[in-house]
Amino acid sequence: MGAEQMTTAQAIRHIRKRLGKNQAEFAQVLRCRQNTVSRYERGRLAPSPLALVGLLDLADPEEKRALVGQLEEYSRRGIIGPSFEQFTEVARPLLGEMQLSWGLMDLVPASKRGDFGQFIPAVAHIIESCPTVDASITEILQLWAAHRERPQTAALLRDALGFLRKMLWGSG
Repeated sequence: MGAEQMTTAQAIRHIRKRLGKNQAEFAQVLRCRQNTVSRYERGRLAPSPLALVGLLDLADPEEKRALVGQLEEYSRRGIIGPSFEQFTEVARPLLGEMQLSWGLMDLVPASKRGDFGQFIPAVAHIIESCPTVDASITEILQLWAAHRERPQTAALLRDALGFLRKMLWGSG
């Protein structure tokens, strides 16, 4: 755009087009529905503060100015607290956990996702707060997802858990 600043709606459309996505594909990136992206782009729906933080990670400098402007407006209206910087600092780890939860949930068969409703967010929290376990837990879950139909898989995972329990907490 020229000298005038983009609106939030224009910035979202610009991000989507720059990434080469149609609205349905971009909705998958944002974990929302296609009609939500359409409403964002037409200016009929303002993204939530958390959605804006996620969009900031995809934005170029000009697009960021528009998104930050919307966050500043939320701050002025008392929606996100005293400053968008403080909100962003608090929201980023939460957004990271949510994105990780969605990725882990995608490994679980659709018919079993209800069974993992509390487990997956807990695992995501552990991974985000303890980066040293990230690769291990992710790999274990990927192995489970790839081999869950094999009868030996559950036994091997139980044995691995028993070993970890003994090593970390002793034999007590």
